Amino acid sequence: MHLQPVFGAVLGRFTSAEALVRWNRPGHGMMPPGQFIPIAEQSSLVADLDSAIRRSGADPTRLEFELTETQLMVDHERAASILRKIRQRGIKVAIDDFGTGSSSMASLRQLPIDTLKIDRSFISSIGDGETDVDTTVVD
Repeated sequence: MHLQPVFGAVLGRFTSAEALVRWNRPGHGMMPPGQFIPIAEQSSLVADLDSAIRRSGADPTRLEFELTETQLMVDHERAASILRKIRQRGIKVAIDDFGTGSSSMASLRQLPIDTLKIDRSFISSIGDGETDVDTTVVD
């Protein structure tokens, strides 16, 4: 497990850390998440999560479960159902890499999420092109 600090822009300081799972597989070395996450996705996610929390003694209210936009769009309805179950346990839900897939902001409204992490590639060119326009957010 590797820890990555999380900087809170509003507070102007580091507010927490993300635990990034890495697998050092004997005889194979470090396995990238793309090779072992699909296996984890096939597990009974909520039951396995409950078991891990029970075994570790972790406080679910201090946890945040993070998925990528691409993972959610494979089966949107199933993902929404699983995320609701996760949030019922007090665990926060985050979507990472938003803007790299083909989902829309409208599709996010159907998902029970707490945090949206917009991918750098999605916003890096804002203001650079002729297609960018000024927008106003209205409640």
